[in-house]
Amino acid sequence: MKYFLYARKSSDSEDRQVLSIESQLKELRDFASKEGLEVVKEFSESRTAKEPGRPVFNQMLLEIEQGEAQGIIAWHPDRCARNSIDGGKVIHLIDQKIITDLKFPTYIYDSSPHGIFNLSLAFSFSKLYVDNLSQNVKRGIREKLRRGEYPGPAPRGYINNLKTHTIEADPESFNLIKAIMTKFADNEITIPEIRKKLFEAKITSRSGKPIYYSTIKDMLSNTFYYGVFKLNGELHQGTHPAMISKETHDKIQKRLKLLSRKRSKPERRKLDRGFLFSELGKCGECGYSLIHDFHHRKHTGKSYKYYRCSKKSPIHKCKDKPIREEDLTPQIESLTKEIAINEIAKIIQDFQY
Repeated sequence: MKYFLYARKSSDSEDRQVLSIESQLKELRDFASKEGLEVVKEFSESRTAKEPGRPVFNQMLLEIEQGEAQGIIAWHPDRCARNSIDGGKVIHLIDQKIITDLKFPTYIYDSSPHGIFNLSLAFSFSKLYVDNLSQNVKRGIREKLRRGEYPGPAPRGYINNLKTHTIEADPESFNLIKAIMTKFADNEITIPEIRKKLFEAKITSRSGKPIYYSTIKDMLSNTFYYGVFKLNGELHQGTHPAMISKETHDKIQKRLKLLSRKRSKPERRKLDRGFLFSELGKCGECGYSLIHDFHHRKHTGKSYKYYRCSKKSPIHKCKDKPIREEDLTPQIESLTKEIAINEIAKIIQDFQY
């Protein structure tokens, strides 16, 4: 008799105590060798069995129907099925004599009517376990919501306290992110600059690279930072410490809306009005165009205009910082005077000839 070896593990909480796929495969190989079973092929996948539709499991059953094997070796019946459809498929193939044997190191099975009945009970108990676990998880989430606790991983700037099961301010990054959000609300910092500051503070993506712009926008849009969290489309008041006020959050959303929406040409010209040097000069470090960055007006009424490098060079990572218009003006004036004199000299020279 030929056997297929099948190993499965889910990332869900249902499989927290189950052996890893590698451990299952090793144990099953040893079990097959000890029992003298001929294994013709191994199948493994990381998928939950709560719902039907596992591609590897379905492929294994298809090959069994084609006669390539007559039995399955698995760690336990719940590795094969935790839902009524997949369990029913296995029982049906046994009834049709297509599957003639099942082997489990942790469960004794025989092909008698009582053995098949006990197997169906094992599948049913596996489904019951998953259903109860789901209910317990949902009940735990509802209890957390009543207490104002966010039932998930803490966003950047916060940490999950595993002892108290609460979310607390991260002493290493809370104040930094708070300052960044406040500055963004006041038009004192841009999203590329936020990305740079976070990277310098070693707040990165999982791969260790700078955070994506979309991730930063999600951070700036997250209601969690002013003390309210969203779950399943509903807002809930949290008990975690708020990083910013609701007013600051609303200012951030207004600025994000201005940055994200597409503007018509008249609107862009209106926004560009007052920035005299946009795309007039070149960056002294990489040679790419100088563009306007943002217009900041203090509460005293004093206004500042900033310009920066477009940073479009594909080969050079420009580190040039934004510059105020009042500091840029003397440089532009100096350059334009030199250009004007050279042009006049050329005109006179051409006229003489």
